Amino acid sequence: MQIVVARKRAVIPLLVLLFADPSIGQTTGHLKGKITDNAGGAIEKSHFIAVNASGRFEGTADDSGAYVLELPAGSYDVSTTPVAGFLPLFRSRIQIKSGEETILNARLKVTLGGAICVLDITSEPRTKGVAERKKRKD
Repeated sequence: MQIVVARKRAVIPLLVLLFADPSIGQTTGHLKGKITDNAGGAIEKSHFIAVNASGRFEGTADDSGAYVLELPAGSYDVSTTPVAGFLPLFRSRIQIKSGEETILNARLKVTLGGAICVLDITSEPRTKGVAERKKRKD
């Protein structure tokens, strides 16, 4: 009888370990995605920021525009830092849950703000031609 009771006591902790939820005890999740332009082209090495009451977390996208950031569980305001020729992205209340991945793809819109326009004139003024036509008529 003692042997049977001892085996039952040994089996119960094993079952608990086998069927335990792996997310128990985890306090972080992952924010991941890709930063692209309107056409879907990667905006490489772009920076992004996630902010909440516990702090400010920053990351950089790789050459393909992909990023992954491990964050404490909670609600975040996420933004991209300014990139020349693009409007920054801002999203509020992005939820990061323990043991889970949250996907946030950022498609940045093109802007002309800060653009420099170069005008190169290569023809002669039209007034010369008008004056020559006027002489011919006289």
